[in-house]
Amino acid sequence: MEIDEEVLIDGDVRAALDEHLLTMDGVTGAPLYGGIGYLVDGRPFAVLLEGVLGMRLPDDLQRRSLGLAGVSPLRPPSRDEPIPGWVQFVLLLPEDLPEVAPWIQEALENVR
Repeated sequence: MEIDEEVLIDGDVRAALDEHLLTMDGVTGAPLYGGIGYLVDGRPFAVLLEGVLGMRLPDDLQRRSLGLAGVSPLRPPSRDEPIPGWVQFVLLLPEDLPEVAPWIQEALENVR
């Protein structure tokens, strides 16, 4: 069975994330799970997929985040099961970025 791994990514959301993340020390971008991954020192901490931003958070923050509206375990289109250690936040507009920015910073520090 062939899996279509192409994910539709909003260009404005990607541009806002790139502007926010790619200026940070050691952060780069690369394809990940069919979307755009953000890595610190070569290790992934976030991924932009269609309408969601996945993040690799420490256990305590994963549990806390999963109680919020619009947050669930990360399940990329290319996988049947959620990815352990990752959660996804709904991110539909560039204006939503300030709401998730503190979580992104926690994910970056968790991986760093």
